[in-house]
Amino acid sequence: MQGLSRTGIPSADVIQIDGIRNEHSARSVTHEILDPAQPPTAIVAAQNLVALGAIHALRERELHKRVARVGFDDIMLGDLLDPDITVVAQNPQRIGELAAERALARMQGEDLPPETIIVPTTLIPRGSGEAPPYVD
Repeated sequence: MQGLSRTGIPSADVIQIDGIRNEHSARSVTHEILDPAQPPTAIVAAQNLVALGAIHALRERELHKRVARVGFDDIMLGDLLDPDITVVAQNPQRIGELAAERALARMQGEDLPPETIIVPTTLIPRGSGEAPPYVD
């Protein structure tokens, strides 16, 4: 939410829903947030299964070209959607390498203190993250 305020988006206008871990729940919750007279203009999904559920709900309501969509983690075949889905892509290989390096070092007796390691992400814009309305 702090990032939103830096961009001028009032956090009071943001609906944050935690605890969604599968496509079915995401689809259901997306339908719920689309019901009010003023539905959201954008959906940001924190992981790919949540993004897929949201995409299904948006398509069922024929809103997939009106609500901006951004996912976190790339979605297999996401570039085949209409519009494609914009994603923030992680580098899972690098995350795994760093975790393995630290685990092996500790197993070999190194006393490594806990630390935060930031692995850069990449924004892959594909046409669904623009400010709405996105219409043909």
